[in-house]
Amino acid sequence: MNVDKNQIKTENYPPDILQYIANDVNVEYDKVENVVRLLTNDNTVAFIARYRRTETGNAEAQLIRTIKETLESVKLVQNRKNLVMKHIHHEKMTPEIMNSLKLARTLQEIDDIYAPFKPGVKGTLASRAIDLGLDKACDLVFHNYRVENLNGFIQPGKKGVSTFEEVEKGVQCIMADQISKDKHACDVLKRLFEASHITLDTKIKKDIQDRKYKDYHESSFSVKRIQSHQILAISRAESEKILSVKLNSPESLKDMFLREAEKQRIFNVSAGSGK
Repeated sequence: MNVDKNQIKTENYPPDILQYIANDVNVEYDKVENVVRLLTNDNTVAFIARYRRTETGNAEAQLIRTIKETLESVKLVQNRKNLVMKHIHHEKMTPEIMNSLKLARTLQEIDDIYAPFKPGVKGTLASRAIDLGLDKACDLVFHNYRVENLNGFIQPGKKGVSTFEEVEKGVQCIMADQISKDKHACDVLKRLFEASHITLDTKIKKDIQDRKYKDYHESSFSVKRIQSHQILAISRAESEKILSVKLNSPESLKDMFLREAEKQRIFNVSAGSGK
């Protein structure tokens, strides 16, 4: 019995995933479902746009391409989920963590969930500082220890702790690493990001000739409104060294985070002030 390959259902993409794509590109669910089905059955964007207009509701090639890019982003997220699930030990995988992973829609959300379980990376500034014994100094600072008393950790002639500045720098690296893995701190920062005007600015690099990413040569995108396919395109252009990318946030964001962190006792922000 011959079966039209385009009649094969998109079993790998449940309704919630298709609805996510539909919301992301602002297209009707049925149209997205048909486009995804055609794409997963090895039809090209040009073929779908020209010969499957009835099934796609006369979707233009650019829209089909956008759906395809969003689908690729979804695949990356799903692959990352599967990898994280394998790396989190069975005894540490709680129903809450499993549910959070299932609901995650971005790579950043998955990385935030995985952060507390991620093994330390050798060679980072934080790991080097720990190797020098500055984790003890960091604990003291977290408990409102006066910064000037870190002089006791100075070891003249030993790289990384030979001066007060080196000791202070090492402690800061350890603290930054610990805070970045603290889910509560990440949640506070995300909330502040959502309430702030933050932009992703792109600029074509000097002496580069490019038309593929012409829509992103001199652009500024609100992080609240940027679409997943735009992020994917910008990431590709940056990796290909065509665009330089910068995240711009208000100068007040740091102070707001520190005030909120102190209020919620995430860490003692007055520690190390010497006051």
